[in-house]
Amino acid sequence: GMRCVVGLVIAERPTAWAGGVDEYFAKSLELHDTFRSHPLVSTAFGAHGATGLADPTLARLRVLAAQHNAP
Repeated sequence: GMRCVVGLVIAERPTAWAGGVDEYFAKSLELHDTFRSHPLVSTAFGAHGATGLADPTLARLRVLAAQHNAP
C-alpha cells in the first residue's frame, strides 16, 4: 500500500540509460504511460541538473509535462 513518485529524468548527455536527449524523452514518456493509471504510482519529469539543460530542452520539457498533466 505504499505510494511512490518516479522521477523521469531528462538530460542532454549520454548515460547508460539513454544515449541523448531524444532517447531520454522517449523512455520517460514510455514509463509515464506505463504508470499513468496506477493508483499508487505517479511520475514527475525533471531536469538532471539545474544548469544541465539548454533552453530548447527545458521548453520541450515544460510542454510535455503540461500535455501529460505531470509535474
